[in-house]
Amino acid sequence: MIKLEDRVTKLEREMVEVRRDLVGTIRTELRAHIKTLEALRENQLEMGAKMDREFANVRTEMRTEFANVRAEMREGFTKINLGMSQMTALLNIAIGRDEPTN
Repeated sequence: MIKLEDRVTKLEREMVEVRRDLVGTIRTELRAHIKTLEALRENQLEMGAKMDREFANVRTEMRTEFANVRAEMREGFTKINLGMSQMTALLNIAIGRDEPTN
């Protein structure tokens, strides 16, 4: 029969190996997790930069289009005002007034 002291000594030696193996495995997994997180971070940075560029493009396009719409509206209102002035002048001629009244 194996003595208790011998069994404990044997278990202590085995535990050193088990601990070494386990720590090695955990370190390997931890390194893999760190690499994954670093890759994810890099991906997020790239996506963030791409989104910034795209939003800048959208902002520029919107500003340009709003400026175009504003210019078209001004042109349209100018034409309407001119047309209204011409209609007023023609109506005044039709009813026999030389000068428009206010």
